[in-house]
Amino acid sequence: MPQRPLKAAVAQPLENAKRTISEQADHITYLESERAAAEIAQAEAETKYAQEHDRAEFLNRLASWYGGITIIIIIIIFVVHVWRA
Repeated sequence: MPQRPLKAAVAQPLENAKRTISEQADHITYLESERAAAEIAQAEAETKYAQEHDRAEFLNRLASWYGGITIIIIIIIFVVHVWRA
């Protein structure tokens, strides 16, 4: 008979502990999903940054080539003009 009061005394704290564990598990699941979403957002941002950097580098090289070709054409025109004069 002494077991029944002990079982009743343990039942309520046990239920509280189970509820707390369940709440903590739900909170952990939520935090893990938040972390996964943050990692995805970071990966997307890094990819976008890399694409923008590559585009800027391409445009920089294109501008350099355009400038160089323009200078060569001006020199050719100047040389041809001087030879004819």
